Amino acid sequence: MKSTFLTIFLLICFSGISQVDDFQKEIIDYLDINGTRVQYSIAFYELFPVLERNFRDKEIPEEAWEELKLDEEDQIDDIISRLTFAYRKYFTREDIAKMNDFYSSEVGQKVVSDYALTEEENAVFQEYLDSDVSKKFEKNRKELTKDIEKISSDWSRELFGTKIKQLVKGGYLTVDKQ
Repeated sequence: MKSTFLTIFLLICFSGISQVDDFQKEIIDYLDINGTRVQYSIAFYELFPVLERNFRDKEIPEEAWEELKLDEEDQIDDIISRLTFAYRKYFTREDIAKMNDFYSSEVGQKVVSDYALTEEENAVFQEYLDSDVSKKFEKNRKELTKDIEKISSDWSRELFGTKIKQLVKGGYLTVDKQ
């Protein structure tokens, strides 16, 4: 009897975990198609001119800078993963599915890319804007933006620190010990 109960309990727990993983994957898919991944890739590369300006007197070779950029994908995966928690807070799986449906469409991709829409495409976009999920997004925009800004700020600070540590480890910077 105990083993049957334990088996059922574990099945319920593991099915709940897989649903969370599936939901996270759906949010990641949404963040990939709505331009978020591209936005953070740009932010990743914008860090390097700042670092180079700050340490121009250290004569760090170009190869070292290029090596620091090799973990771009991991760093972007990290911020995207962190952002999923902000979206979970405000949206259901059904909401994310509807956003995915729209933004994976031709019209949605034109909106993301800021391309001009035809009259017919504008009507499709307006239909999406009038949808419950779009209204929910607008209702939660202010709080979601605060959460995203906090997550982004933390990620940027940690990324900067990581790159400084890599420069120190590579022997390009020294740490003053007082």
